Amino acid sequence: MPLRFEHVKNFLGKPIVDNYGRNLGRVVGFTVNAKNEVETFDVETCDGEYRKLRGDRVRIRNGRLVYTYGWRVEANILERVYTVSLARLRALDILYKNGEITEEAYSKLKTMYDSAIEELESKKVSFIESLKKRVEILEGRIKDLEYVLAVLKLQYTLGEILPETFNEARSTIEKGINYYRSEKEDIEKFIDVAEKGFIPIVESSVKSEARTGGVVESKIEVTSAKHVEPLVVKLEE
Repeated sequence: MPLRFEHVKNFLGKPIVDNYGRNLGRVVGFTVNAKNEVETFDVETCDGEYRKLRGDRVRIRNGRLVYTYGWRVEANILERVYTVSLARLRALDILYKNGEITEEAYSKLKTMYDSAIEELESKKVSFIESLKKRVEILEGRIKDLEYVLAVLKLQYTLGEILPETFNEARSTIEKGINYYRSEKEDIEKFIDVAEKGFIPIVESSVKSEARTGGVVESKIEVTSAKHVEPLVVKLEE
């Protein structure tokens, strides 16, 4: 859900960070819809440029505005849709095994769910490829900063820069390296889980209880009731 204007108006002129702690700039304006929901945040970046950030990707955490990148949003949706689909297949197999649905109904539903999984698998492969490209970009940025840090240390060792200047510059560079590493590790962790087919976050179980008249009732419990959003695979900074 997008944030409402009354919740963010006091952040005008204040910084906004991403979910890895990087400073994206300061908020200089908002666009608001008829429901008073913030559709975009206008941000002045550190180099004096301006960019718009989608309002539905911004949250307030620990008194700060935090922006979540598009790849992370899409990754969450993909994982949720995938695991729910797997849970449905598991529940269907249990019902059929217990004789609670006909073979015809089972075959029809299984074909439908198998088709959905196949489509998700195709989207997953495409999405993983785009994430791997993102990892390559991050690795390049990390190497660039590590080189800059090496030059800085050399200059300091030769006495070409003052200790306070060195410490301030080193701290800034190391923060940048850590930010990029955090995102890289986050992406790699998701890729590892996705390539293994996702460990189901949904637990299914069957409870059978004898009823009067010899009727047996089976109950499928699925511990996931969250709304499943449509999946649009794309990579966005």
